Amino acid sequence: MSPFYHLLLGVFLLVNSGFCAKKPKVTTPYGPIVGFEHKSAVSGAKYHVFLGIRYGNPPDHIYRFQKPDPVEKWPHINHDATHFRASCIPSLRSELEEHVNYSEDCLFLNIVTPPDAREKKLPVLVFIHGGGFQFGDTSSIGYEKAADNFVSQDIIFVSVQYRLGPLGFFTTGDSEIPGNMGLWDQTLALQFLHEVLPDFGGDPEQITLAGHSAGAASVSALLYSPHSDHLFNQAIQLSGSIFSESNLHPEVVEDSKKLAKAAGCPQEDSKGLRDCIEIRTVDELLDAMEQIGELLPGPRNKKFHPVFDKDFFPYDIEKMSRKAPKKRTMQGLVALESGTSVLYPFRLSKLLGIPKESWATYSKDSLVDFIRSQVSGEHEFGTSSSRFSSLVEEFYLNGPMTGNSSFYLNAFATLLSDLQYNIPTLHEIELKLQHGWETFFYVIDYDSETTKDPTHPINGPFHASELRFLFNFDGKDKIPFNEKDTKFESNLVNAIVSFIKSGNPSTETVPWPAVSKSHPFSNLRLNDQPKMHEDFRKDAYELWQSDIAKTVGADLMKKRLPAGKATYRHSEL
Repeated sequence: MSPFYHLLLGVFLLVNSGFCAKKPKVTTPYGPIVGFEHKSAVSGAKYHVFLGIRYGNPPDHIYRFQKPDPVEKWPHINHDATHFRASCIPSLRSELEEHVNYSEDCLFLNIVTPPDAREKKLPVLVFIHGGGFQFGDTSSIGYEKAADNFVSQDIIFVSVQYRLGPLGFFTTGDSEIPGNMGLWDQTLALQFLHEVLPDFGGDPEQITLAGHSAGAASVSALLYSPHSDHLFNQAIQLSGSIFSESNLHPEVVEDSKKLAKAAGCPQEDSKGLRDCIEIRTVDELLDAMEQIGELLPGPRNKKFHPVFDKDFFPYDIEKMSRKAPKKRTMQGLVALESGTSVLYPFRLSKLLGIPKESWATYSKDSLVDFIRSQVSGEHEFGTSSSRFSSLVEEFYLNGPMTGNSSFYLNAFATLLSDLQYNIPTLHEIELKLQHGWETFFYVIDYDSETTKDPTHPINGPFHASELRFLFNFDGKDKIPFNEKDTKFESNLVNAIVSFIKSGNPSTETVPWPAVSKSHPFSNLRLNDQPKMHEDFRKDAYELWQSDIAKTVGADLMKKRLPAGKATYRHSEL
């Protein structure tokens, strides 16, 4: 069955000329695309919405585990873009939702424009969703709030889907299945956008690529890869970096082999394994994921994500950051990223989180056991593990509330936040600075009273807390705002809009300088009354990039901080 036939299944022939006249229609080099008009419930403004636009042929059957093929043209039919298309299949069976349609045929994107966009040449915000490379889709962030926040200010909004879990990141560790299919999907989407954006009124030379969590790690990867670094002109990274072991780790190769064996493909040679695994059903792959264990109990947390492949990543990250064209970036974190992971053992945190009934009894021994088994274990660090553990325990287990369960839960959340988000982000910002990139660093320390849980033994904000202010997110955007929420939303959205339009997130009321060699980690504390601060997690960064790195050595340190040779802090900064 040809890929073109699949396209025919995804389009709607509009035979009623009156019906066609009422709907926005854009003619692209691929063919005409028909969307619909959306009226904002907030302002009454109208926008043109195009959902479920195919950018790649279906990556299923014999095309599974391959780089995506560009979609074939549809010159004589109208591509129906009036509803979200199928979501990509998650790696975890528990993430399958009854009301969601899943398919391997999921390479779709969405475009939202002002009604008069085609008369202009507008900047474009392309957003990549998060989900740990394991789950997520574009319908989960919607389009209504993005239209109110960004399209209302003459910015075209685009959201992109990509393959997830083993279907997106399985690898044999060689040329048979190099891996990183999800990153190649994102790259193809950007190439497709370069061809069609002018017809929607967008300027391909003014693309700001943004993402949250795994989406931000994707942006990080796309910034440095020579296959994608020319396809956008600046970037926004919300709580994510490819420098984290939870987003880049060589063990994906071994985990792929374990998955293949559990799926009935024990072949030792890569070609034989590929021939076997590519014909397994999705149910068989999900069953195999359950057999090998879907998740991990340490900072890496999951088994399928980007990996060094000598193709999408032809060099180590440090060399790629040196060779890639310099781009302005707006990059940052929330104050306690991993708080949710510690307090709730669900989704990606099943093996990390502490059940609510155990919050009050969480102790020093619990955290020490985690450190010694999952952070500095002898199985990974050999004779260096004892000194490694001592450094970590001394740093995270001392404080004025030592002995209190809340103290130890907070220490656990801080340690995880450092390993999964903070240190990788600071590492990336420092490398960008070393190589002459302009970076605007922020830390969100705003913990909204309207969503705060009074039963929590530790305080946020936690990972993804800012998304309700930007998009339709998990229903939380529907919770009424108080005055401080409104101020915070305005500060966050205005900074992003200013960055998209000018390359600088400063506004009339909030000046925001980029990091510099004299102020390498200066950051804007984003809240209802934002102010500049000099540092963030400075002592923790010194611990991981200096003390621990010297103790275990550069090669072993890559198990916790995998991004290339830049393990020790650059003294010139």
